[in-house]
Amino acid sequence: MAIPDCTAYTEGSTVLFVPRASLEGGRSPVFFNKRGCLTRDISVLLARRTKVDTFLDVMCGLGARGLRVANEARAERIVLNDINPDAIALAYLSARENNLTGVEFQSEGANALLALGDYREGYDTVDLDPYGTPAPFVSNAVLSTRSGGVLAVCATDGANLCGNRPKALERLYAAFNRDRMSKKETGLRILVGFVVRSAAIHGMAARPVLCYNYGEYFRCHFSLERSSSACSNLLNRVGYLVGCEHTYYSAAPYCTVCHASASGGPLWTGGLCDAVLVGELLGDAGRTTLASRYTTSLLEELACECSMNFQYIDLPLLMKNTGASVPKKSSVILGLRDLGYRASSTHFSHTAIRTDAPRTIVAKVCRELTG
Repeated sequence: MAIPDCTAYTEGSTVLFVPRASLEGGRSPVFFNKRGCLTRDISVLLARRTKVDTFLDVMCGLGARGLRVANEARAERIVLNDINPDAIALAYLSARENNLTGVEFQSEGANALLALGDYREGYDTVDLDPYGTPAPFVSNAVLSTRSGGVLAVCATDGANLCGNRPKALERLYAAFNRDRMSKKETGLRILVGFVVRSAAIHGMAARPVLCYNYGEYFRCHFSLERSSSACSNLLNRVGYLVGCEHTYYSAAPYCTVCHASASGGPLWTGGLCDAVLVGELLGDAGRTTLASRYTTSLLEELACECSMNFQYIDLPLLMKNTGASVPKKSSVILGLRDLGYRASSTHFSHTAIRTDAPRTIVAKVCRELTG
């Protein structure tokens, strides 16, 4: 075991020992991404709100997420696991630096460790954050999460989820994504639908409560309940994106009226966030030492989007090849609201809006605003 050249680095109110190469953008035997601090802020806020006692960070790297939950959310038992012993060595040094007790260290294969749990004595929270796709680990992660607990699943294989690699998407998630207007949301919904279906195999209902996209991160948090009837209710919300004039989401991969083919699925068609929970996290954010200046603004955008369960529209893509320029997003939102439609910005893209207006109406408003 060789500990890489590292330095003390403070994130939130937790001191982490991080390889200098990672902070400088170079290669390191232990992976660490500074940009992920926003997602770790949200993990801390969620752990505080749900009063987590036991937390498994199953692919912890140098332990940043689990250590912050231990230090800033005061969880009683944190298990940090990574198959890389160098990563665990750094996690141990950081835990000692922060005077943390109740932190356990393991270096096992993720699936081997996860398969040991069950819904009665599992962890309050299991966080699955691999490098790339979580697909090979989701089923066992469900096994390690107790009924009533929270399962967090992160994917960084956006190229697959967004449909840029259709064969890989089909192989990993048994899904397709041909949507170009809102491909990031379609990708996120495919991931959510995959977890819902995987959990149902074990009789666990995985209800999405906080799902978002930030940079290369597609992060989803689910409240788990062991209930066959709840599984059935959630599975009824897994379908396909059609988006024709007759139907938006469909249980079949086509419109039953005009037979238009779906552009994505199977995917989750319900809400991506629990509005009450997001509001609580937003309130807690003002009383927390956050590592990212964007954490609060992301939660604010999610709060606005919670009640609008229709996919976003990318304005430059919508107006491409029309000969018209793209007006200010805020003006389009106000114009749609004046017509009686609901409209807001979206966290998925700074050039997109979320609205229940047909795309033809959105395009018409854009043309009128630009003359």
